Amino acid sequence: MLTRESMQRAVVVLTALAVLCLLPCTSLAATYYTLNGVMSLSTLPGTGYSGGTWTLNLRATNGGSLPLDDVRFVQQFLWRYDLGSSAEDAVFAWNNSAEQWEYSGLTWKTYGVSGQNDKMSMDRALVDTPLSLTLNGLTGTVAATDELPYRSLGNFAAGQSRDFTLYAQATTGHAFSLGAFFVAVPEPSTVALLGVGLVGLAGWVWRRSRE
Repeated sequence: MLTRESMQRAVVVLTALAVLCLLPCTSLAATYYTLNGVMSLSTLPGTGYSGGTWTLNLRATNGGSLPLDDVRFVQQFLWRYDLGSSAEDAVFAWNNSAEQWEYSGLTWKTYGVSGQNDKMSMDRALVDTPLSLTLNGLTGTVAATDELPYRSLGNFAAGQSRDFTLYAQATTGHAFSLGAFFVAVPEPSTVALLGVGLVGLAGWVWRRSRE
C-alpha cells in the first residue's frame, strides 16, 4: 500500500555532469541544447505508484535571466534502485521498437497526458544529449537512431515555473532512478551566454513502502 508518508519521501537528486565543449557553442550541430544550470526540477505531492502506473508530478523552473523557447524534458536512461543498498543495482535497456525500457522481465513505458506519447530522435544533428550515462558502475546506452520519450513544456520566461505530470506503465513498483535532460532551442544570445555547453542529468528515486 502506498502511504502518504512514502509518497512524500520522494527524493530529488540533481547531478550536474560538467562536460566542456571545446568548440564555440555556435558550432554545435545540435538544434536542441542541454540546459544544465539553467532549468531545475522538483517533485510535487502525489508522486507515487498505484495499479501498475507511476504518476510523476513535477515542476520545471527556468532559473536563468533569459527566456527559453520550446523546452523539452527528454527521458533517456533507467536504472533499478535497491532500497537495501541505497544504490542502483541494475540498468534497463531501451527497446526502440516496443518504445519501452526492459530488464529481466520488467518493463517501464512512459507516456504523457491523456496517453500522449511523443518521441524525440537522438540524431546528433537534432539534440546534443549524451548517448550513454553511468550510475553506480552501470551504464545505460541509447543509439543515435533511437527515439526517446519527451514532454514538451513550451516557452519559459526568465524565472518562470511550470508544473507537469508524467505517467509510466510499469510491471513493478520497485524504486527507480530515471536519467532525463532538459533541452531547448535558445536564441543566439542565449547560446552565447550558455558558454561551454554543459550537460545535465536529472535523476529521481521514487520510494514505495513495502508491506
